[in-house]
Amino acid sequence: MLDKAIIRKIADKDLQELNVWMKHTGFQLRYKDDLLNFLADIGTDIKQGARPLARQIDQEVATPLAIRFCRIKAKVLT
Repeated sequence: MLDKAIIRKIADKDLQELNVWMKHTGFQLRYKDDLLNFLADIGTDIKQGARPLARQIDQEVATPLAIRFCRIKAKVLT
């Protein structure tokens, strides 16, 4: 299994990629080490290593942000 520090680096890289998308929409993602630790804990698996990490980032970070983003856009348009 991968070391937690490596998983944190992978999570950080993935979150930075998400932040690039967010900047194009006018938002910026800021996060603390607690989020990286959380993702490193839930985004790994003995059999699959860090493969589940992307799915966890989608479920725990990207999807909730997209929902909030849509709600903000909807309020602006109404």
